Amino acid sequence: MVFDPGVYLYVAPEKQQAKNIVWKDPTVLFKYLPQELIRKKNEVELTVYLKNKSVFYVEGADNVDRLRGIKPKGVILDEYAQMKPEVWNEVLFPAINQSGGWAIFIGTFKGKNHFYNFFSKYWDWEKLEYIQNDNYFAFWLPFNKNPHFTQEQERLARESMPPGQFNQEYGCLPMEGASNVFPSLKDLMTGSLKEPHPSHLYSMGVDLAKVRDYTAVSIIDRNTHELVLQERWQGEWSVTLEKLILLRNRYNRAHITIDSTGVGDPIAELLAKRGVRCDDFKFSNTSKDQLVKKMGVYFSEKKITLPPVDQIPNLVTELEQYTYELLPSGKIRYTAPDGLHDDEVMSLGLAIWYLKDKPTEDTYASYSPPTKIPNLDPFSYKPASALQPNDLT
Repeated sequence: MVFDPGVYLYVAPEKQQAKNIVWKDPTVLFKYLPQELIRKKNEVELTVYLKNKSVFYVEGADNVDRLRGIKPKGVILDEYAQMKPEVWNEVLFPAINQSGGWAIFIGTFKGKNHFYNFFSKYWDWEKLEYIQNDNYFAFWLPFNKNPHFTQEQERLARESMPPGQFNQEYGCLPMEGASNVFPSLKDLMTGSLKEPHPSHLYSMGVDLAKVRDYTAVSIIDRNTHELVLQERWQGEWSVTLEKLILLRNRYNRAHITIDSTGVGDPIAELLAKRGVRCDDFKFSNTSKDQLVKKMGVYFSEKKITLPPVDQIPNLVTELEQYTYELLPSGKIRYTAPDGLHDDEVMSLGLAIWYLKDKPTEDTYASYSPPTKIPNLDPFSYKPASALQPNDLT
């Protein structure tokens, strides 16, 4: 801008994000741009005009039409993995190609998406060096190449997220599979949906509908850690209540962990009045973070078995679309993309929440005649071997 007058452009995924990164932060743009060279600043449009006729625009990729018609000499696309590829392919590349300018792409991979594919054209992953090219250079900068990144920072980062996310956010390695949060599902899909085993115990996760969402239920065999039932539906609360009781009883009076946030509170109370005890789980940023981390560990360490994709298509889609955002505070916010659902993901997480690291060896016991049935309350069950005559009612 100072030595080669012209139009320059900084683009982040959203304009407010761009403003926070380079305009409001005193250690970025205005630290390096000498005040005496600035003719004027437009705080609304986020534009700087220099005395030498240079113009600097701060923009967001969320409004691509604002980028059309600009012919920059230089453009920076920050967090490019979070932008639609047409921002570069259809809008900025033709402009840069015409002006003979330059572009810098900065970002963290979000799975093997368009940014990974673009980068990999010019990067040799086996030799870990850029591929010679007249027009492009590629730089790969994981945390261990940063002399200012301490071992304590590394420890805290590893504790705050599952291994796959750490490798992606800090190691600059794309997570395997399409998912932005969970590792590849393919190796986990060796099971199948199935009817209850007469002597097995089960964990049932319930994510209740909110407005246009679905009520979703996942049931996991606690003796094998296999997902054996996955259902979702929309309907009246009275229908939902009866269906939850039916599924719980059908799977050997499964232990229920239920989303009791908001609308879930009265449903949990109604279940209790019907003699169904369950663990309440209230979603917050902290509890959701803990839930997703446990899921990530169970997935990466293959502590859970899933049915094939044709038996759980909605769940697979939700898992692959589930994403996260690294907040300025360093914390992570997990969510489904705008307009999409995460009901089945959350129900699966709630079913996993009750599991121990290793499958249980305890069994569900029933006796005949039907009047001789042990106390099967999941909070007070005993292995069949430990039952005494006075336990029978």
